[in-house]
Amino acid sequence: MRATSATVDRQEVERFAAHAEAWWDPEGSFRPLHRLNPVRLDYIRQHLTAHFGRSISSLRPFDGLSLLDLGCGGGLVAEPMARLGFAVTAVEIIEHVADPAVFLGSIGGLVRQGGVFIGATLNRTPRSLAAAIIGAEYLLGWLPRGTHDWRKFLRPSELVLGLRRNGLNPTKMTGISYDWIRGKWSLSRDLDINYMVTAVRW
Repeated sequence: MRATSATVDRQEVERFAAHAEAWWDPEGSFRPLHRLNPVRLDYIRQHLTAHFGRSISSLRPFDGLSLLDLGCGGGLVAEPMARLGFAVTAVEIIEHVADPAVFLGSIGGLVRQGGVFIGATLNRTPRSLAAAIIGAEYLLGWLPRGTHDWRKFLRPSELVLGLRRNGLNPTKMTGISYDWIRGKWSLSRDLDINYMVTAVRW
């Protein structure tokens, strides 16, 4: 527990706790996450049913399996995953931790042999600074100001290296892009702002 607790940033915890009542309001301050959620959920369901040999058409394809949601926020992914059959435990998120290296070490110790890690985070690029912080927090008001610290964002190469150092083999990486005309999120090849990575322990 000492290594895991070392990743907790108390200021981040307090910041998110202040908005706790707004997490499940689809028209509230976390509206962008509600719009992004179907894309994330579909990605997770597709990759985990394939990895574990479960039927994508089943109502509860993950019965008998455990899921640790590292980055649960208000539980927007954890709750649907529980409905799909996982026994879910939810905790913190990588772009809000004090020490990413310690955090990734903890992840490596928690994923069992044959298990899968799926991470969704923000890249540390000029575009992510402009879109995710200046745009989303200050100009558009999509998220409360101060939600993110751009210096804590991880480049894909940094996340991949951290996973490999801790026994996890990245197998898939994809971007998530926002279509300003349609007002929808979708998977893409653009990793500059939002991206997801899948890694397995063999």
